[in-house]
Amino acid sequence: MHTDWRLPNIRELESLVDINSHSPAMPPNHPFARIADGYWSSTTSVYEPSYAWVLYSLDGAIGVGYKAKTDFYAWAVRRS
Repeated sequence: MHTDWRLPNIRELESLVDINSHSPAMPPNHPFARIADGYWSSTTSVYEPSYAWVLYSLDGAIGVGYKAKTDFYAWAVRRS
């Protein structure tokens, strides 16, 4: 059992994206099964603390989402 899981920041999530791909914007032969449409990051908006940055996996875009909503998924990573 691992106890070192965390929510990645927006730059870490962006590092997964291949801008030449679409639906999802992931590199060919990526190892991930069932990619959701959007993922929360741990990066809070500096303009509005009730919002956090989100990665949209369909096209690799980033945006913000209201933290109180459950519109997006979490893609946990382990500390290295």
